[in-house]
This record gives sequence, C-alpha cells and structure tokens, in this order.
Amino acid sequence: MSVSLREQTEALFAEHRRSMPPELMARVEGAVQQLVDSGIESRCLKAGDKIPAFSLPDSRGKVYDVMKLLSRGPLVLSFYRGGWCMYCNLELRALQEYLPAIRRKGAELLAITPQRAQGTSHSAEEQGLEYPILTDFENRVGHQFGLTYEVSDLIRPILNQAGINIPVENETSGYQLPVTATYVVDRSGTIVSAFTDANHFRRMEPADILAAIP
Repeated sequence: MSVSLREQTEALFAEHRRSMPPELMARVEGAVQQLVDSGIESRCLKAGDKIPAFSLPDSRGKVYDVMKLLSRGPLVLSFYRGGWCMYCNLELRALQEYLPAIRRKGAELLAITPQRAQGTSHSAEEQGLEYPILTDFENRVGHQFGLTYEVSDLIRPILNQAGINIPVENETSGYQLPVTATYVVDRSGTIVSAFTDANHFRRMEPADILAAIP
C-alpha cells in the first residue's frame, strides 16, 4: 500500500473533526473514552491464549469451521463493527490489498461482524472483497473473545440520526458491538499476535498482520 491504513484512518478522523458540529464530535469522543476507561481491552483474548472453537456462516449460508481451517494453516481473524462504519470499510479494503500476500504465507483471512447477512453481502460487493465475511449473530463469538460492549447512550442518537440502527443492522434487540480486534492464530489455535483497541478509529496495520503470520 502506498498509504498506510493508519494514515487513511487519521485523515478520515481529521475530516470528521472538520465537518461534524463540535458538540457531536465531543459526544463521539466521550463515548470512545468511556469505553477505553471501562477496561474492556484487559478482558479481551491476548497473545498466548487459545481461541474457542466456533463456526459462522457467510452471506450465502456457507459455514466456516475455524478448527477445520486451522488444520490447513494459520488464520487471521478481523472483528469489525459493520459495513456502515467508514473506518471498518477502510480496514476491509486494506486487508483485501494484502490478501494475496497473506495467502502466499499459507494463511486464511476471515472478517467477522455482528451485521446481518444482507449487510455483509453488500460490503463484499461494494468493496470488492475476495475473503469470507462471517455473521456473528448476537456477538456470540465476539463475547467468547471478550470483545463485546454496549453502545453508549451518548452515541446512540447520533447513529440513529445518521440512519444507523444497530438492532436493525444486526437483527437483534440489543445495542452490542465488538471492539476493534485482529488476531493472528497459528495452526494449534494459539493466538500469536493480538490487536484490540477500544478506540475504533485505530486499526492493525496489514503489514504487521503479515509479519506476524507464523
């Protein structure tokens, strides 16, 4: 990539600071800080931990069993909020650019989101993604990884005003999302590299993911 993912996300954040009313931006940053202060990152799975066994479907209903996939090679697991998140879309596109290099190292990439299948299908088509996007209904797998949190009351009205209704997007009654997280997992199911960040503006660089694949 000529421009790093960090540079892209920082540019998008700067644009949002310029374009959003200051009071709204303050609420967004306040919600992010609340999540950071909650200590959720300390509860997420880390390097050295074993991942749980799980199976999740893509938008066509094909089920991916991570234990079967690990029998063939390492995995990269990228948890994201949904296709409605601009920062997530930057990350999805950046991962697509690195997909050939990831696969040359014998690894497979899976993106995981609580968003319903219709939304993941749209993301894959719109972004030109060639790797599986799996729906984690009700954040069941995200919860096993310690990633899930309740969306702050500070941010819900802003999301709704922007046409983003989390219960509708995820086909649930709740307002739970996963924090930004990327895991590189070896064939034994052990996490060899973990990136978790309660600040959804920050993402793991694909170059770092590639370097971590055993």
